[in-house]
Amino acid sequence: AVFQDASGTLNPARSAYHNVEETLRNLTNLGKKQRREQIKQLMELTCMSEALLNVPVRQLSGGEQRRLSLLRALSIHPQYLVLDEVTSGLDQISSHAVLELLETYHKKYGCAYLLITHDRQIACRLSHRILEMKDGKFVRQGLRA
Repeated sequence: AVFQDASGTLNPARSAYHNVEETLRNLTNLGKKQRREQIKQLMELTCMSEALLNVPVRQLSGGEQRRLSLLRALSIHPQYLVLDEVTSGLDQISSHAVLELLETYHKKYGCAYLLITHDRQIACRLSHRILEMKDGKFVRQGLRA
C-alpha cells in the first residue's frame, strides 16, 4: 500500500536509500549492486534526484516522501497495490511522472491497482472500472471506454 501520509510508513531517522534498500534486502534475492541499480532506476522514473538517497527521510518534503513510498512499493514488483491519493500534494511534473510510471508499470508487470482519489481525471486515466462513493456508499459505477 502507498498511503497519502507516507511519513508513517518510512523510518524518519534512516536515509531514503536505506528505507528502500531494506525492503529489497528483506523481500528479494537481489545482491547489493543489483539493489542499488534498481533504486537508482526508480529514482529516475519518479523524477527524484539521486542526491536525495543520502538524506534522512525526516528532511524530505511530503511529496518526496510519498514518491519514495511508491518507489519502495514498486521495487519488489507487487501484483497488487492500494494507492491512496498517490498524487495529492505533488507538483504537476512529479504528478505526471508518477502517473506515467504507474501506467508503464501496469503494462510491463500486470500490477493491479486499487486507486483511492478525489480526482476524476486521474481515476479515468489509471482505472478500468470506477466506483464512486458518497457518505460511505457506492452511488455510481462505470467502465472506462
